[in-house]
Amino acid sequence: MKNIKAVVCGSLLAINVIYSAIALSAGSIILRNKDNDICTLFVPDPGSSVTFNLDRAGNGKCAINSARSIQFAEIPSATQIELFDNGDCEIVSTDKFHIDLRTTHKQTSTSIIEIAYLNTFEDGTIVEPGLKLTYGNVKQGHTARDNLDCVRIITSAKAPG
Repeated sequence: MKNIKAVVCGSLLAINVIYSAIALSAGSIILRNKDNDICTLFVPDPGSSVTFNLDRAGNGKCAINSARSIQFAEIPSATQIELFDNGDCEIVSTDKFHIDLRTTHKQTSTSIIEIAYLNTFEDGTIVEPGLKLTYGNVKQGHTARDNLDCVRIITSAKAPG
């Protein structure tokens, strides 16, 4: 019985250590659609960027124009997250919206945030502890709800030492 307890306790400890190492090395952005299906976008290494065109990445859960909410999990500080309503992650005159966010804490995690709720903040406003809206533009008569096509994540360079 002692051996079983030792194995179970050791396994639980190992799982927690592995999970902690994964969470600290790379954060993620979780998108949810109207049915609460989850699509996870992983943050790139320090000093790099990644673009997720939801049309090309779409598998139903990461499909274009389906994300209603966004959540941040263990995102490193000074990471820039850009949300676009066009699949090229470029600003164009026909955009319905373009939203830029930046993390301000060492490891930023948030609650589930409705993407349309981000429209209610002014530039430079803290959305939640560790998350700042740096730029938000939603054209009058439009919404960011169910219109997300592309996400760009840009991480800051790793501090020396």
